[in-house]
Amino acid sequence: MRIHYSYLDEWVGISGFEIHKRENFVNIKYKLPSSLFYNIGAGHYNFVLKIIFGIHGLKYSFFQKEIFIVQKTYIEIESYTSDHFWDYAKIKYNIENFLNLSIVRPVYPLSIIGTTKDKQNKEVFIEIYYRLPDSPKVFKPLIPYEMLFTFTDIKDKFDKFLENWFNVYNKLEPVYSLYSEILYNPYINIENRFLNIIQALETFHRRVYGGAYLSEEEYKPIYDALINAIPKHVDSNLRERLKAYLKYGREFSLRRRIKDIVKNYPFISKVINDGFINKVVNTRNYYVHYDESLKESSTDRKDLYYITQKLKMLLDICLLGILGFSVEEIRLLILRNEKYKRLINSSYP
Repeated sequence: MRIHYSYLDEWVGISGFEIHKRENFVNIKYKLPSSLFYNIGAGHYNFVLKIIFGIHGLKYSFFQKEIFIVQKTYIEIESYTSDHFWDYAKIKYNIENFLNLSIVRPVYPLSIIGTTKDKQNKEVFIEIYYRLPDSPKVFKPLIPYEMLFTFTDIKDKFDKFLENWFNVYNKLEPVYSLYSEILYNPYINIENRFLNIIQALETFHRRVYGGAYLSEEEYKPIYDALINAIPKHVDSNLRERLKAYLKYGREFSLRRRIKDIVKNYPFISKVINDGFINKVVNTRNYYVHYDESLKESSTDRKDLYYITQKLKMLLDICLLGILGFSVEEIRLLILRNEKYKRLINSSYP
């Protein structure tokens, strides 16, 4: 399967053009860049990933008054273990999530070509189409500082980073799913965007750090004692609700989970400090329950956008750590990114 993604050309950043311009002379040379090959082995994902290049639009005429060449970058995947379309689709989906993180924008497959064999064992090319709701009509070119990281930043360890990403796929699939919804759904309101980010951070912490005061075995006698202590006359619906609430009593609170994450990335503690975390927790509680007594201590809707952006930055930091970047490398990437640098230096909540 060969895929051309939006922004992939800029993300890879490899061009075959050489342009030399003088007063009355323009010398343009083009050489097709060499393909790059990577063997990816991660769990039950075993495939070859290639970054390949193609040229389009080159035409010759009797009288040459113009020339038009477009270079396009493609990702090509060939599985060692399966030739089923849906197995390729899973690999494609995971690569898109990887690019979403690095480019900090939703990426869209602009063309997909499948290759198979016919009954005579000849190669057959199949164009694959499907609907892309709400995809932009035009994709404005990006510069490296608008992205979180580029291929150039990781070219010496690209295969290792991609293997790390695929290795945690099953564990972090709900996080990827929530992350994708935030990026691809332009109609999601700010309250739900905020709650999605919170849920993604909680899920990430639970699945990567753990986060419980006691093991299930240690907590069980405490849980049983608490359930038995509920008075017999309590309404059965309330009893069931208390049982459901107490079931997770051994787990860390949202406040503790965010603090745990920030502790690992101290460079972000000026922005995501105790006051910020308290505001986040109060706001989450208000939007989950809409309890009027919590409204005063929650965030105004006009400031919710900036708080959500800072939480999105924290989630990006978590995912960069999963990829294999060191804390110092993550700090430099965050400060290099134009959007996050402004966010860190802003006076907004």
